[in-house]
Amino acid sequence: MGEVERVLSKVSETDIRTLETDGAICLRDIFETRWLDLIASGIERALKNPGPYARTQSDPNDPGFFFTEYYAWRHTPELERFARESPGGALAAKLTRSKQINYFFDGVFVKKTGTKKITNWHQDQVYYNVNGNQILVIWIPIDPVTKETCLSFVRGSHRWGKSYVPVLIKGGRVPEGLGPEF
Repeated sequence: MGEVERVLSKVSETDIRTLETDGAICLRDIFETRWLDLIASGIERALKNPGPYARTQSDPNDPGFFFTEYYAWRHTPELERFARESPGGALAAKLTRSKQINYFFDGVFVKKTGTKKITNWHQDQVYYNVNGNQILVIWIPIDPVTKETCLSFVRGSHRWGKSYVPVLIKGGRVPEGLGPEF
């Protein structure tokens, strides 16, 4: 069994139905260690050589460190390789029952222990310049996370038919040019 087949075999029809109704699922041990190591190397490179969409989100007096970058794959070979060669695309296709997946972008979030800056409660889709409901985010923690430090979700909120105003992490500002849907 090849790597893609092994990954896809870990996803059941129940997982897919749960994702469709709840909006999130947890799949453990999906990516081989070599992919996680590649992502970790890419994150280190992105931290040393940040691109135009990189931001330090924590304040100078914050005892921790909070960094984000979007589209890092464009200048980080390790992240580009993961996007193009890992089984992530096949996984996304199976989870969304799609024949084709378009890779939109990556989001690198680095939050060190002790960081006080929080990530505001939000919906991911309002930050993307796309419409539709076949949008999937794959969160891949590189370091161990606890229940208190990992992502949390509101079950079924993707089916409420409501979009909430996006708030930028640093400064709590609302992006300019929002349409009437907000």
